[in-house]
Amino acid sequence: MLGMRVVKTDNGVAATLAYTMLREWLVKDAIGSLTLGIGYIWLLWDTNHQNLYDKLLSMVIVDDPLG
Repeated sequence: MLGMRVVKTDNGVAATLAYTMLREWLVKDAIGSLTLGIGYIWLLWDTNHQNLYDKLLSMVIVDDPLG
């Protein structure tokens, strides 16, 4: 809907629904809480524009105009 896709950085393949749900519900909330919010704004100074939880899971969000 937004023209974006979550992709694994190790193989370049789109992440599965299960892996994306793990990212959204478990890891994202845990890292955000444990780092007192720094995990959410990490992308502001990261060279690859990844959040801390995306770095830990080897994921990146990319533009996908066909998606």
